[in-house]
Amino acid sequence: MGKWRLIDTGILSAAENMAWDRALLLAQAENEGQPILRFLQFSPACVLVGRHQSPSQEVRLEYIKSNGFDINRRITGGGAIFFDPSQIGWEVFANYSLHWAKCSHSQLYRKISAGVIEALKKLGISANFRPRNDIEVDGRKISGTGGASEDNAFMFQGTLLMDNVAEKMLYALRVPAEKLGRHGLESISERVVFLNDLIGPRIDHPQIKQAIIKGFEEVFDVEIIQSTPTLREYELYSEILPYMNSAEWIYRIDKPEESKGILTGISRRKGTVRCSAHIDIDKNRISSVQFWGDFFIQPARAINDLEALLKHCRAKPQSIIPMVRDFFKRANPHLIGVKEENFEEALYRAVSRVDLLKQGFSFQQANRIYSVNVDMANWTKFPFSHFLFPYCSKLVGCKFRHKKDCPQCAGCTVGEGYELAQQCGLEPITITSFASLMRTHRKLRKENFPGYIGSCCEEFFVKHMSSFKNSGLGIILIRVDSTTCYDLSQQRAAYRGDFESQTELDLNLIEKVLSMWDNGQKSLA
Repeated sequence: MGKWRLIDTGILSAAENMAWDRALLLAQAENEGQPILRFLQFSPACVLVGRHQSPSQEVRLEYIKSNGFDINRRITGGGAIFFDPSQIGWEVFANYSLHWAKCSHSQLYRKISAGVIEALKKLGISANFRPRNDIEVDGRKISGTGGASEDNAFMFQGTLLMDNVAEKMLYALRVPAEKLGRHGLESISERVVFLNDLIGPRIDHPQIKQAIIKGFEEVFDVEIIQSTPTLREYELYSEILPYMNSAEWIYRIDKPEESKGILTGISRRKGTVRCSAHIDIDKNRISSVQFWGDFFIQPARAINDLEALLKHCRAKPQSIIPMVRDFFKRANPHLIGVKEENFEEALYRAVSRVDLLKQGFSFQQANRIYSVNVDMANWTKFPFSHFLFPYCSKLVGCKFRHKKDCPQCAGCTVGEGYELAQQCGLEPITITSFASLMRTHRKLRKENFPGYIGSCCEEFFVKHMSSFKNSGLGIILIRVDSTTCYDLSQQRAAYRGDFESQTELDLNLIEKVLSMWDNGQKSLA
């Protein structure tokens, strides 16, 4: 029977826990020692963004700061998570040379998760592993998991949701729109479940930890022995802690899309890949590239290698996309939640915006224009027929807010938008819900209209990206300003067409887009 070490580091800050993650993984890579089962808890409560995420896009920073919560960055990929002191983190550190670890990543994740599933069974809870990386009870997540590696060593970790802190999660996290589905944040309780809501009377932490220990012992046929960190592990921890507590680590990726000279792109599957490309417009070259999002990739350095490969390349999609494809073929990193095509698409969307710069748009303006099924280089020659406006830009209380028409009373930006569209010969329509958008897509196809220009928020575009693509229509979208339903956690209402707040159309950009398109059409006449 093999032996594992048990290390319970107790209740620590976010930075301290992240430092132990890195230290124990490095130590395992150095000496290939016995596998380790580690328990961890957090105080104060904290939000941990994934290794490749931008805090400003994933976390409600003002809420975090005002409540005295920590924020930090995990060494594993995936999405942002909220940790309160009640939750129990569990981790396994081991080496790929072990007989049970000689398998695919997906098989390894399932195998290690079995230890926690067995523990929950001992507590009277029937749980299952749900690919890509969750443990669920009756279809609701009770433990999210993820991994990281260093040379031949790996760490696989998970959280066990204890007390019901759904409300704090909602306030702390900017849950990606593409993960919310139809029911949005309002129904997060339909997506996750907390241990103390499932059992009674309440079970204390020592009992739960003991069940997890027994679960791993039975699944892996090992004895798990109480231990403490070695001198070398302490040395590594002490060296790493200052960096893990620094803004350099926590905000190493943050608001890249707002940097000067940056073009951005996005691609979505189950997870999301975002890309920012710093462009030297005079030389038409990429100065640097950065990818981020809620995805898993192993080894993590593969992202750095890809970004380094793309430095100083020509800013031409037809030359750099094959480079990305070849990189993934050669490096063959393990991806969860996204595919290599998502990196290609995100980069393509960013770099193709160079054409907009050449047409006279600023970097900021170019990043506010999305194209679907239309080449950015030739969009002014595309025969658009309609302009689609979002109902949320109409006045709250206006009797036309939920109608496709507008009286153009000058009470909101939509009236001016209608006038601009009509001046260019485009038929304006107000989209009153997602179902309204789908009906409009079908109507345009049926009547053989090739496409439209429109306006929406980025969150709506990301969430419904596949619907826009699958419409078969040529589409140019201009991002709206002001607070959206996604900022206010009301996307369920927006789906129905019941969002009761107001956004603002970017009339200056709309006017510029329509003027350039109108001139392009006249040149074809």
